[in-house]
Amino acid sequence: MTEENIATVNARPRIRLQNELRPELNSSLLDMRINLPLSGMANAEVRFVNWRSNSADGDADFAFQTIEHGNRLEILAGDSDADPLFSGEITAIEERYGEGAPQLVLLAEDLLHHLARIRHNRVFEDMSLDDVITSLVRDLGLENDIQVSQLQSTWHQMNESNLAFIARLLAPYDVSLRIDNGRLRAKAEEPDAQPEPLHAQNNIQHLRIAADLNHQPTRAQVKGFDLGTDADSDSENDDFPGASDTKATDMLQDLSWGQTEIFPQPFARTQMEAQDWAKGRFHQKAKRFLYGDILCSGIAGMRVGREVELQGVSQRLQGKYQVVDCQHCFDAQRGYITHLKVQRGGWSG
Repeated sequence: MTEENIATVNARPRIRLQNELRPELNSSLLDMRINLPLSGMANAEVRFVNWRSNSADGDADFAFQTIEHGNRLEILAGDSDADPLFSGEITAIEERYGEGAPQLVLLAEDLLHHLARIRHNRVFEDMSLDDVITSLVRDLGLENDIQVSQLQSTWHQMNESNLAFIARLLAPYDVSLRIDNGRLRAKAEEPDAQPEPLHAQNNIQHLRIAADLNHQPTRAQVKGFDLGTDADSDSENDDFPGASDTKATDMLQDLSWGQTEIFPQPFARTQMEAQDWAKGRFHQKAKRFLYGDILCSGIAGMRVGREVELQGVSQRLQGKYQVVDCQHCFDAQRGYITHLKVQRGGWSG
């Protein structure tokens, strides 16, 4: 592998505040951490030296007193200004003293924080799940791509924030809600057309992968009852699509360790729900047969939902892994690094 194949960045991040690049924030930056989860709200914490001197008259004063709650904060890395690592709003401002110059810490969250601030008791009648989610996120002003279920039903929001309500509804479908490149996304994950190559002897600083049969069932079962038809709703699923890799179910059957895992909650109200949920629950388990952590040089284009292709490891661990958690970090000692949590449904052993 040559250096040209590795899209890594080893540079100071840049700060854009209220749609304006701020060089004085860049030069004052002490450290930053951006958390990008597969599902839910992304957040960032950035720390600055909050002190400056005026070279003209020699006066010194606090540097960033005009930064306010609700300001739009974007963090960029790499050559492009069009695709920030993080985009959100400042929700907390902290000042620190006693360790040299005064420091300023900004905490920011993406626009999903608006959904976490609204709590309701209400009922959505005769609506598809896609329509319910669309109605809840409409006020965010974002384009959306919502493809979960068109099944018409009644949905009860019970003293939950809009964000918690959506997360509960999506959980049995194995679908995540997040903002991806400025677009609200709630649909099944898709293969990465350009997986990021990572080599254990090159741009990876630390790597840990486990193939774990604990908590792996051979099938998932969902039960319920359909009041409309006066019949049980019952479905099992053991189908995990993929390549010819050895899956957890294959090994469990060879070892005679197989078992069916029953998911009693939520309670399936129709046979179609039972089928969809059994499929989603089994996928949630099966795709996490292999999981681990990767610490590598900063990769500005890395996001959750993407895939990395591991190289330089044993043959049974080589291949593509889905990124399910991504942290971009910077400090003066380590520079710009990226920490990933990854998973995969099979190995080549």
